[in-house]
Amino acid sequence: MMKTFGRIVTIFCFACVVCMVSGNHGGRSDETKVVQRKRRDYDYDYHLLHMMTNLQRQIRAVEKEMKKRHKEVAFTVVHDGTGQRITHQSQVVKYNQVKFNIGGGYHKYSGCFVAPVKGTYVFFFSLEPYPGTKSSFVITVNDRGMLEGVSGAIHDEYNMSSNMVVVSLRKGDHVNVKTHPTWSVDPRQRLRYSGNSFSGFLLYPR
Repeated sequence: MMKTFGRIVTIFCFACVVCMVSGNHGGRSDETKVVQRKRRDYDYDYHLLHMMTNLQRQIRAVEKEMKKRHKEVAFTVVHDGTGQRITHQSQVVKYNQVKFNIGGGYHKYSGCFVAPVKGTYVFFFSLEPYPGTKSSFVITVNDRGMLEGVSGAIHDEYNMSSNMVVVSLRKGDHVNVKTHPTWSVDPRQRLRYSGNSFSGFLLYPR
C-alpha cells in the first residue's frame, strides 16, 4: 500500500513538473513571438524612414536643378525724346531707356545684350527713323549679322520696320542692333522715341 501510494505521489510530482516546464516553454514562445514582431515592426519603420530620407534628398536635388535651369531672362529697351544720332556704318544702337531688364543681360552704356545662360533666345527690334530718311539695321550675334530691318524714305512721314530672330546662344555671347555694315548713312538720321525698341527673352535654357 505504501509502495503504491509512493508511486502515485511520484507520478503526480512528475506530472506537475512537466506542466510547469510546459507552461514556462509556452511563455517563452509567446515572448519570442512578441520580440520577433517588434523586430519586424522596427525593420519596417527603419526601411520606410530610409526611403523617405532618400526621396527628400532627391526632391531637393531636382528643385535645385530646376531653379538652375529655369533662370528668367528678359528685357525691353527704347529710345526717349533725345534719341541717338546715327553717323556711320556698323554703329551700335544704344537704347537709353531700359523698361525692364530681368536677369541683367542688357548693358545700357554699351548697347549690348550678354547672354547670362546658355539657351535658345528670341529677339525683336523695331525702327522708326526720322521722317524723310532711310535706314537699315541688323541684329548681330558676336558681330555676325543675323537679319536686318529696312525703312525707306517717305517725305514728312515715319516709316517703321521691324524684325525678329530666334537664336541659340552660349553663355557670354553678345547681341547688338547695329547700322548696316555696307549701306550709306543718312546724315539727318536720328533714332528717337519708343518706336525704336529692342527686346529679347530666354525661350528655354539648355
